[in-house]
Amino acid sequence: MLRYRFLFEQMVRRELRQKYKGSTLGVLWYFLNPLVLMGAYALVFSVLLRVVDIPDYPLFLMAGLIVWVFFAQSLLAAAPSLVRNASLVRKVRFPREAIPVSVAVVQLGTFLVMLALLLPIAFVVRGTLVPELLLLPVVIVLLFA
Repeated sequence: MLRYRFLFEQMVRRELRQKYKGSTLGVLWYFLNPLVLMGAYALVFSVLLRVVDIPDYPLFLMAGLIVWVFFAQSLLAAAPSLVRNASLVRKVRFPREAIPVSVAVVQLGTFLVMLALLLPIAFVVRGTLVPELLLLPVVIVLLFA
């Protein structure tokens, strides 16, 4: 796939442009979506239903949502990507896996933004950052291995 690096970069750029095309908030959705999602889950489970008795629940929730949202959005966007790009698949000779992988790379942006939001949230909720966060890069590498 290294031979087709330029094509792959162009596919990723096209997906990024199409993702928030026509949206009034545009790229701001990268930040708003995870915050609204976490706020809604925290509100429903810890305030309204009072079913959660987990210390630092918003932090626990965000850590789980980060991985789930990345997985679900990547799968939902990558599955129809080959059909959407059928003309490209028929006309150009290149590794076909580049199409769904480029879609997943775009979802990686949301994943990284959510991950970046996790650190300040962890600091606000706990008052300090825990040493276990140093293992986070290892977990991320294992997620993509």
